[in-house]
Amino acid sequence: MRLVPLVVLAGLFGSCPSEELNPGDGGKSFWAMNLENNEPYTLTADLLAEGAHCKVWVEKAAQGRLPPATAAYIAGKYDNHIYGIMTGAFDIGPFKVQNIEFKSIMEFADRLTDGDGKLTILMLDIQDGYTEKSGSYTAGYFYQADFFNKNIYHNSNETDMIYIDTYPTEPAGDDAMGTLAHEMQHLMNFATTLVLRRTDTKINQMDVWVDEGLSSAAEYVYKGAHVAQRYEWFNDDKQKTIARGNNFFVWGNLQGASILDDYATVYLFFQWLRIHSGDGAGIYREIIASEYSDYRAVIAAAKNNISWFNEGSSCKWKDIFEPWLAANYINAESGKYGYNNDPTLKDVKAKTAPAGTTSLQLLPGEAVYSRTSTGGTISDYASGSGTNITYAGLKKDGTVSSSYTYSGGALLTYNVSTSGNVKETGKLTGVAEEAASQTGVLLSRSPGIAGPESAVQIDARDMLARNGHTDWAEMFNGVEIFGKTAAAGSALTGAAGIR
Repeated sequence: MRLVPLVVLAGLFGSCPSEELNPGDGGKSFWAMNLENNEPYTLTADLLAEGAHCKVWVEKAAQGRLPPATAAYIAGKYDNHIYGIMTGAFDIGPFKVQNIEFKSIMEFADRLTDGDGKLTILMLDIQDGYTEKSGSYTAGYFYQADFFNKNIYHNSNETDMIYIDTYPTEPAGDDAMGTLAHEMQHLMNFATTLVLRRTDTKINQMDVWVDEGLSSAAEYVYKGAHVAQRYEWFNDDKQKTIARGNNFFVWGNLQGASILDDYATVYLFFQWLRIHSGDGAGIYREIIASEYSDYRAVIAAAKNNISWFNEGSSCKWKDIFEPWLAANYINAESGKYGYNNDPTLKDVKAKTAPAGTTSLQLLPGEAVYSRTSTGGTISDYASGSGTNITYAGLKKDGTVSSSYTYSGGALLTYNVSTSGNVKETGKLTGVAEEAASQTGVLLSRSPGIAGPESAVQIDARDMLARNGHTDWAEMFNGVEIFGKTAAAGSALTGAAGIR
């Protein structure tokens, strides 16, 4: 059992009795967020189903799409499948907080809020501005403010809850249930942060890309199969922004459909971690349970779970990040430079930079591949590069060199910095990719996720940014959430936002 020294959080709200309501008796009022205008609003919902671990509330206006029988199916799906799989993969329990015993992080989350022993699942038509023309929507979200007293956040629902969309999402479809698992990880992650990654003065939420990587992993854990929308986007790269370096490390740095680059690349990275972990998906639990809130959580988990990571390695970010980057180009059938011949991910193929491009400005974590038509030395490119720009020569036979490039291979150029958002100059070869490779590997498409011209799912945070509310970052940093309401009277600062 984990023992956690922490200011007592249990009873922060006191008792918040739950309204047990049936359809037609007037319903219950909930706060929700309008993702078009970044404003809270209220809606009325009925409790249409209840299971051992959850309550399913349905917005009155959405009940035409989601009758009681469908709500009962959702409750059963959560109780009999999602709850067990998610707690098995991501739960840090059992643990103690100042001699208060908790069997699971979900119990901890419940005790911090309404104490009814069950997760609230609110099914609603999320106000995200979706139209068939807009092409993107938010399938669900978790709102951290719901953990806190209305005296601190007036639009808190004071309950452990997740919001799931009813349109255009099929309310009880597999995508909606995958979203429930995705958002459940966000909830579990935040609750785990309150246990393990906070001090008397600060709550250290996990970096967005780590949190989103774990939630993308949750979709895989739930489905037991790959999420086509993610790897297809990487391979197609219709925006050509991945080929120019964009990926997950500096989340949301590009506007428009290119936000999907972040979801695609972080999905592949966390799948690659699982594939190479001796404990499989167990590496996810170690990441979420880390004392670190950034890339160091991944390094520590990799050190304990990936055997080759400790072999002659300094165990730095470069030593885990570069092999994954190389894997996306080489994709060997075995070893660290591939996905171990995974039936789906064996077809992952990184595209190279456009012809004539001899340099790019790269943010931390951004990486570019450029074709090498002849062999040479890495030093040919290093002159004039940014301080954190790193190079490697790649060959399809699995060779990776920090000194040489190879005929018919590629030059990997990436920014190894782990902080800030400063761009640095990286050099490329400028050689055109072979014509046969320009199209990449186009995998079979799933209906409705072909690209920005059709419906795609993005998180609420990114929907707010897409709708012009770039001040969403203020919701995550420096917001006083406890003040003097904590049991010990400490003033904590941290974040409350939508994930």
